[in-house]
Amino acid sequence: MIHADFETRSIIDLTKTGAYVYANHPTTEVNCLGWAIDDDEVQLWMPGDPFPVDLKMALADGHMIMAWNAQFERLIWNHVFVRNGAPKLPIERFYCIAALSRARGYPGKLERAAQFAELDIGKDMEGHRLMMKLCRPRKIEDDGTIVWWDDPMEHYRQGEYCIRDVDVERAMYNIFTPFTDEELSDYHLSEEINDRGVCVDVELCHAAVSGAALEKLSSDDVITSLTNGAVTSHTQVQKILAWVEQEWKPLDSLNKSDVLDALAEEDIPPIVADVLELRLENAKAAVSKFDAVLRHQMYGTVYGGYIYRGAGQTGRFTSMGVQKHNLHRKANTDAIPILKKRGIPGLRMMGDPVHLLAQMTRPVFVASEGTKFLIADFAQIEARVTAWLADEKWLLKIFRDINGDPYCAFGTTAFDRVITKADEMERFVSKGCVLGLGFGGAEGALARTLKKENITLPLDQRKGLVKTYREMNAQTKKLWKALSSAVLMAMYGPGTIIPVGPITYLFDGQHLWCKLPSGRLMCYPYAKIEQDEYGDCVEYRRGNRNPKSGVMEWPTVRLWHGLLTENLAQAIAFDLLMGALRRLSGWAVRLHTHDEIVVEVWEDDAERQLEWMLEIMCAGEEWSEGLPIAAEGMIETRYGKGKTRAKYLR
Repeated sequence: MIHADFETRSIIDLTKTGAYVYANHPTTEVNCLGWAIDDDEVQLWMPGDPFPVDLKMALADGHMIMAWNAQFERLIWNHVFVRNGAPKLPIERFYCIAALSRARGYPGKLERAAQFAELDIGKDMEGHRLMMKLCRPRKIEDDGTIVWWDDPMEHYRQGEYCIRDVDVERAMYNIFTPFTDEELSDYHLSEEINDRGVCVDVELCHAAVSGAALEKLSSDDVITSLTNGAVTSHTQVQKILAWVEQEWKPLDSLNKSDVLDALAEEDIPPIVADVLELRLENAKAAVSKFDAVLRHQMYGTVYGGYIYRGAGQTGRFTSMGVQKHNLHRKANTDAIPILKKRGIPGLRMMGDPVHLLAQMTRPVFVASEGTKFLIADFAQIEARVTAWLADEKWLLKIFRDINGDPYCAFGTTAFDRVITKADEMERFVSKGCVLGLGFGGAEGALARTLKKENITLPLDQRKGLVKTYREMNAQTKKLWKALSSAVLMAMYGPGTIIPVGPITYLFDGQHLWCKLPSGRLMCYPYAKIEQDEYGDCVEYRRGNRNPKSGVMEWPTVRLWHGLLTENLAQAIAFDLLMGALRRLSGWAVRLHTHDEIVVEVWEDDAERQLEWMLEIMCAGEEWSEGLPIAAEGMIETRYGKGKTRAKYLR
């Protein structure tokens, strides 16, 4: 294997444009390359040096390139380093150690991962500051001439920094359980989807950004609208914290690290994400997503953005750059031509322009000319997985009927009368219970779920609904208890395999491991037994959270039964999604978000292809016998939530 790390420079900002735009920009150049074969001493290539013979021979022998955030190294190698004599390499020749780190429950940033692992060697932060200086031009003359920083000693020092990074990356790789062949193949499949990209409506983005600027749509206007007047300025810390707690959950503070941690949460409501982004950047949150699209697009297409195993041990994807995981649920396509023709004043005739702009962030993604999007998602997948794990027979029976409605079934018991789809409020409340209480949540969790649809119920009624849910789902309660007991038994007996149905736990003396039905391993790093108000409990270090400022000890999380159940449901749902993506690898997958996949097909064949796509998605895996998998799909020109055109149940 070849461990490698590039340091580069360009007139554009990598953090604002993303790796694809950066690597394709004509001013982007390689400052140096640190590389090492297996455990050999790290070598340094500098501009002007010939292409290293040893490196060329290792490539010819089929060695894989190992890098932290290997997507960047791959793009720089194939778009920039080829000018220096490097051969172009396929995706399959790259191995991402950062993805491996996230998959094993460690941080995704190199300096954080080294701290987390308590390595003797750490990232050179002084060298990092110098690298940040040398990656940008000293100045650009009026005639366009680029003047770079050219002090030989500074470039020598940057080379030392690059060598240290290779050493740290290699040390991190050596402490991990490597990717299985399937995990590595899945990483490569994810990168193929990133390379394919998705078309965007550039005209819409320009109309949103320029329109907001012309109308002087200030940050305070935006936050006032988003919070319905509860907060009138991005500086009102206590009011923002109170509003976030009401809409979602309490936050410790609005410090940058806490806000970034919150934005990384999978269940953050889009409107809360908008407010926190506004607080973080003091920018126009209503148009920040459109601005991000403009910065990351090339010739009308946005590439990259999906982070393989970004959510840590559960495996789920996250996104960067153009965020695809916290888009507004509603897609308003009617407002798009109004904005393009009449700007913000035209939107005001339709309603609040801030809310209308938010509803256009999803349909900014468009199918290319002559094609349609097939948008398909696994129906109620986490609830189905939880019922399958718990063997909740009444619920599984309903899930196995393509016309079955678990929300109406629950509501009929909860409200003591027959509930049908015509009872919209009662059915939505029941939906909140079925989907939201399976992870041990109680009255507070239910209130947050219902808040999304502006439904508020008194505490006594919420208590009654929770009681009804737990009485109807006695097997799920047993699953909670079994998982908690299994984790403690594993911790008290290092090396002992503790089964819970198709799940097994094992503590190796340092990390707690969970083997999923697929055979994939989830890792809870540095697990330990602690005491809480209920007695013995298990805590672990959470790699996708950072220590607070001035605090050395890494934050820990208690593994209570709700979190254990949620992790399993999300992890198994990810395995099903990944299996579907593998089977759809010959299709033009453009987007995938949580439990949804979007592919692009020729318009005249869309109806037939949708039926086929749903069947492929629901095929399941060898290990998922008995799990009722259902999917629903629609055909659209833009990404959004339209009318369901087809359903499929396995």
